[in-house]
Amino acid sequence: MKRYFGTDGIRGVAGEMPMTAAFALHVGVALAEVFKAEAVGPIKVLVGCDTRRSSDMLSHAVAAGLCSRGVDVQLLGIVPTPAVSYLTRTTEACAGVVISASHNPFEQNGIKVFNAQGGKLTDAVEHALEDAIDASWQGQLTAEAVTGKQVGRSSDGTTLKQAYIDALSSAGPSLDGLNIALDCANGACFETAPEIFKALGAEVTVLNNQPNGDNINVACGSTHPEAFQALVKEGAFDVGITFDGDADRAMLVDAQGRLVTGDYILALCALARGEVAVVSTVMANLGLEHFLAKHDITLMRTKVGDR
Repeated sequence: MKRYFGTDGIRGVAGEMPMTAAFALHVGVALAEVFKAEAVGPIKVLVGCDTRRSSDMLSHAVAAGLCSRGVDVQLLGIVPTPAVSYLTRTTEACAGVVISASHNPFEQNGIKVFNAQGGKLTDAVEHALEDAIDASWQGQLTAEAVTGKQVGRSSDGTTLKQAYIDALSSAGPSLDGLNIALDCANGACFETAPEIFKALGAEVTVLNNQPNGDNINVACGSTHPEAFQALVKEGAFDVGITFDGDADRAMLVDAQGRLVTGDYILALCALARGEVAVVSTVMANLGLEHFLAKHDITLMRTKVGDR
């Protein structure tokens, strides 16, 4: 059986099922068949995307596949990956889909899937979805045809983004008096991140928030922070925050232009919150483990992967 899933979601197999509109349509069909079997009540799927040139095409192709099998779709437009997770859970959708290749170059793309709780899929559901993709691609679906009033409909869900912005703005601390620089990587958070940090009271300077479809992650964002580090230091900012293309990861830059990576952020959060344990992956730095131990905090390690 072909394997389509990795930590970045579904991906086409070179020479067999490249990431085209046709492939995305079959993914939509497969998603509908798998999630219809588990859904209770109205069946709705949310679809969001980042700023890549191909994102519109693939979003509508996935939506077409879903609608063809009787599933309603709300198109969220350009939103961070965590927004799709949050909105899937809070709007009681049966699944959420993100069209994004994260930190990769603009010409690549992918499809990420969340379950009804806004979490990643189990191995069993992934395998069922892979089988359904194969069956749809090969014209071997055995399900009854969906016609007439049974066909799903797609609608504009872009206004739902505000609920995500409001949730983070209300949950965050006051940032009054802080001068913050944001590097949006010309990606999915180019609108949401500035709104959230301004709502928290910070003075905000925004960079790389002019996406044109081709410039996502180009010499910017969390995978290319060098120029941003210099700017934060030279501009006398209190802190800089740099995101990747779909804004499901971020790194901090301190006032001296030094990069604050995930291990440091875990340590800072653990101390600030008075935690007794921290969960990270087997790739966490040994220094983090030693630091936490000095503060009587246990580090628990998991396999690598965003689940």
